[in-house]
Amino acid sequence: MKKIIIILIGILIAAGCCKDDNNTTSGIDCNRFADSFISNDYQYTKSVIDSICLTMPANPTAEDPLGHKINTENLLNELNDNCSDFNFELVCYACSKNTPLRSSIQFKSSSDQHFFEIEIEDKYMKFYEY
Repeated sequence: MKKIIIILIGILIAAGCCKDDNNTTSGIDCNRFADSFISNDYQYTKSVIDSICLTMPANPTAEDPLGHKINTENLLNELNDNCSDFNFELVCYACSKNTPLRSSIQFKSSSDQHFFEIEIEDKYMKFYEY
């Protein structure tokens, strides 16, 4: 019985010491993110954007039947919070005439600006590569 109690206490201590890291963007290399636009190689940008978007399922409401407006705002907040030398702004939400719909985002650095789009598909959004 003592062994079981000791094992349970050990498990509880180990579980209590585990760091719960909910910040999916803590590992963003912001300079690499910017370089991906300069080089037109969006592989890194896509992986960052898509990993953030996969944590944000659609939540349709009467005001937002697609359910991604708040997700788009949260994405911009995460990018702006983690890459303070850059500025990300929503140009338009679900404004393209394409299917699936796309939102346009402006990415600005001190010397340059670029635009990218986020596709709105069913449950999740994803980076759209031109």
